[in-house]
Amino acid sequence: MTVNQSEKRLLLFVTCCAMAGLVVGGISGFTNKPSCDDSNIGQCFTEDALYRTVKGMTTGLGGGVGAAFAIHVGMGYKD
Repeated sequence: MTVNQSEKRLLLFVTCCAMAGLVVGGISGFTNKPSCDDSNIGQCFTEDALYRTVKGMTTGLGGGVGAAFAIHVGMGYKD
């Protein structure tokens, strides 16, 4: 199986966007504290910081990969 130059470039671009999404999503999830009010007081104190970080990282990963493919498709139509 051979991979041509444009496929290598796309794979590198998707990987870079995915890593950036992981970092940004992880930081966002870690620093995002749930707001406490009377309706969710139990969740406010029991939600773990690691859970919020992993949830943010998965969201960032999906966003990064989606953005990379959207940009790739948009650049293809530009030609």
